[in-house]
Amino acid sequence: MIGTHFYRYLEIFDYYDIHFPDGSKKLDVLTETFKFLTQTQIKDSKGRYMKKIIFISFILLFSMDCNVHAAGSTIQISLFTPIQIVPAEQGVTALRINFIYGMNTYIKGIDIGLFNQTISGQSVGVQLGLAGLNNQDFLGGQVNSVNITSGNFEGLQWGLVNYAGAANGLQLGFLNYAGTLKGLQIGLINIINIDGAFPFLPIVNWSF
Repeated sequence: MIGTHFYRYLEIFDYYDIHFPDGSKKLDVLTETFKFLTQTQIKDSKGRYMKKIIFISFILLFSMDCNVHAAGSTIQISLFTPIQIVPAEQGVTALRINFIYGMNTYIKGIDIGLFNQTISGQSVGVQLGLAGLNNQDFLGGQVNSVNITSGNFEGLQWGLVNYAGAANGLQLGFLNYAGTLKGLQIGLINIINIDGAFPFLPIVNWSF
């Protein structure tokens, strides 16, 4: 029954010849992912099968595609890039949920997932997950196990490893690194590459 409905989706995608921005056909991606989900048994910590849950999420993801784009890319749901509602080349302005990995140009709002990435411009809000990677700037709070902002960071980085090209605020973690810092580092290893009170200092380091 589920398979029958799924293949009706495939017929629609094939009829309209829908493609991703990189030129790959969405039909081909859907087909391969469907094969993966139906042939792979995924269990949670209690040993229960999660294949149906993931499959339903997958169908909902692509059912919502047109409606979400019409709303102005306010919501992003990503299984893993490029299997996501909003293309990586666009930003998200309210909420992004990344089940495995999601990538967009920027996020302004709440960013939740295992691996969260932005690739250009300034992101603003709160980022929560296993790893957060911002290729350029971030304003707000990064609360991941690993927090990386390559450009300018302003706010709070709280995790095991915190990295910022230029930081203005507080870094709280096991290992803290800032290219330049206007603020405070608290952790076992604190490194300020340029113009810090100390280049390296355990427990606490600062630059104002």
